[in-house]
Amino acid sequence: MSWLFSSILLITFACIDALLISTPYLTRRTMSFGVSVTEEMFLGKTLTTMRRQFVQINVLLQGILWLTLALLLFTGKEAVQQLSVTIYTLMTVVLFVLIQFIFYSKTKKFKATQPATTLAKYTIVIDTSFHRRKLVHSNLWFLIHLGVILTCFLLALNYYDLAPNRLIMHYNWQGNADRVGNKTYMRIFLPNVIQIVMLLIFWSTNVIIQKSKQQTQAGGNTEESIQHQVLFRRKWSMFTILMGFVMILLFSLMQLSMFRRIEPTTLAIISLGMPLCILISIFFLSLHTGQGGIRLRKGTMVNPSAHPAHDDTYWKLGGIYVNPNDPSLFVEKRMGIGWTLNFGRPMGFVILLGPIIISVIISIIAAW
Repeated sequence: MSWLFSSILLITFACIDALLISTPYLTRRTMSFGVSVTEEMFLGKTLTTMRRQFVQINVLLQGILWLTLALLLFTGKEAVQQLSVTIYTLMTVVLFVLIQFIFYSKTKKFKATQPATTLAKYTIVIDTSFHRRKLVHSNLWFLIHLGVILTCFLLALNYYDLAPNRLIMHYNWQGNADRVGNKTYMRIFLPNVIQIVMLLIFWSTNVIIQKSKQQTQAGGNTEESIQHQVLFRRKWSMFTILMGFVMILLFSLMQLSMFRRIEPTTLAIISLGMPLCILISIFFLSLHTGQGGIRLRKGTMVNPSAHPAHDDTYWKLGGIYVNPNDPSLFVEKRMGIGWTLNFGRPMGFVILLGPIIISVIISIIAAW
């Protein structure tokens, strides 16, 4: 693997690690490690110390993993490099989930020690006009994406005969072609199929941002909280549209490489570099907005009239929402940025399994 390719890969993993490690500082102030708390508790000494410990432990362990990976990528053979990336990915996920669970358990125990009066009262604020507001940018923007896909498809169809009879299907980590296949219409148009799937995913994400359950802070700053929620959704809606366009362009480049030879190193750098730019953008946008726009709020003053909705019973391990009585299909995550599914509704499992099934089908087609 070239040093440049290894460097891009390491920077990509570093961005992912940074986003995961910063999770406790991105959540609402009525949530701590997946447990509902009051703002006073969130900003208190105990939970503030726990957030700092969470970051310190993750930085230490993930740092050791990252440095070990860097050493193997720059000094190991190709087989070692591939294996090290796989092991690193698995260990990163396992470590993060384990540490998150430990702090989730500690937060639950801490909450249990608080006086009942502290947590007994809470208010749910519902703005019936919320979803009639302009929460996202128009889905008509995706017509540009569709135009790019159709243009690529028509060009590939028109110049199909110019493509070589043997197509490069995969490059190894040294930038050399290690798998080729006969030219077929399916292989030529596979990037367009992937583009269509991605377009549907990004369009659906924009719809989810619009339709997901409203979660508004109670108390004297209710209107300000609603404004932050609207701004939060519009910012992530625009990012979704732009990210979708970049990814569709990336697969257009991959399709172009079937007709015009592009240096493997150049193709690899662009293929890793564009997702890296997206990851960096996600990190800084997350720091800017926080979950639900909480970081758009000025100051760190405690709002004593703001109480969380104590629905911990419906959140398994603090991150999996299971509430068959809630008609909402999409709800805000308690840990991290974005939205998650209500697995108390059968459609939640359908939506979860759908992309997985589509990915498997595409992989089978690509292998033909």
